[in-house]
Amino acid sequence: MSGSELPARSGPWVWPRVLGLAAVGGLCVPAGHTAAETLDAGDPGVVAAVMQGNGYRAELAYEADGQAYIGSATQGLNFEVDFYFCTGGRDCKLMAFLASFTLDEDVPVAMADTWNQEHIFGRAFLGQEPDRIYIDHVVLTEGGLTRENLAYVLSSWNNVIVEFADAIGYR
Repeated sequence: MSGSELPARSGPWVWPRVLGLAAVGGLCVPAGHTAAETLDAGDPGVVAAVMQGNGYRAELAYEADGQAYIGSATQGLNFEVDFYFCTGGRDCKLMAFLASFTLDEDVPVAMADTWNQEHIFGRAFLGQEPDRIYIDHVVLTEGGLTRENLAYVLSSWNNVIVEFADAIGYR
């Protein structure tokens, strides 16, 4: 799933509020610490390079409309990183790690609901196909991320996608 618009999903988050909170939160540096080098995490090429530097396959590609995405995998599970609210395929305001799983039978809504109630990271949701379930993890990129922050996001996503696959009986 790539493009400049996020799929319509219900929930308490309103994107402008999320972007506003991230902008404020990104200004804080703990006392006694210096700010680490900030990467342009809104540049898909930079994100792909950091992913490769952390041992991930990162195939940067573009939709017909110029929207960038990265194809990758972890522990045998494919995923992509989609970029949103971009200007010219760069200067993206957020990225979303996304994986989909096709199961042998229709996915009950309760499967996604239970996951979402029990986990902070990784939001599960159903698509239009009755046997498919998705998980995503949205990361605000406006203002940049440090290399260490991005490595932590990758590690967290790795844990989420593996735990999710196990929880839904995919593996």
